[in-house]
Order: sequence, then structure tokens, then C-alpha cells
Amino acid sequence: MRATQTWRFSEHRGPVPRTLILDQPSQVYFPPDYTGEPTPQGTDLSHLLNIYRTINDTVQALDGALQVIVVEHADLADPLFRDHVVERWRYSNSQALVPPEWITEPIDDEDD
Repeated sequence: MRATQTWRFSEHRGPVPRTLILDQPSQVYFPPDYTGEPTPQGTDLSHLLNIYRTINDTVQALDGALQVIVVEHADLADPLFRDHVVERWRYSNSQALVPPEWITEPIDDEDD
């Protein structure tokens, strides 16, 4: 949805939510058997940065009328991405989207 379309819904108080949650938009740029550090290169990186540029431009154009939350496994060095990161949840820094103290049942890591 382009910014102008979303803005039109906002101006007319349409029933369109003003929060968008995206889960790993970079995933398409990694092969299914990829096991290395997530860092797209070349045209893949350009395409991925275009996604983030579009998100940023849309949020800016709507001046606070839209919130976008992106949960991403890639950690890009480009300021277009890095300047908007609020939290980095990693095992290495003992932080998580769901804090460990919230988990009350044992986690079974084995595949059934």
C-alpha cells in the first residue's frame, strides 16, 4: 500500500489499522540452506534496502499516522537500516523478544 493510499484512510478515519508488523522481509534474499552470517550482497542488498527505504519514506510522509514494527534476523550496516533499530535481541547479549523470566514451562528443543 502506498503512502498516499494509507494517508487517505487516515484523513477519512477509515477502519485501516495504523500499525504494520513485518516479520523478516529479508528472508527472501537468503537461500533455504543458508547457514552463515545473514548479510545479503550486491543486488539483493539493494533490493532489501529499497524495502527499508520505502518503509521509512512512508512513515515519514504520514508524519506519525503509521507505526511500522519490523522483526528481522539480518543486521545490516547501512544507516538506512541501522539508524532505526531499537533493540537487538541475541543470545550473546542475553536479551530476547520474550524475556526468559516470562517462560514458566521447560522448552523442549528436540524435534518431535
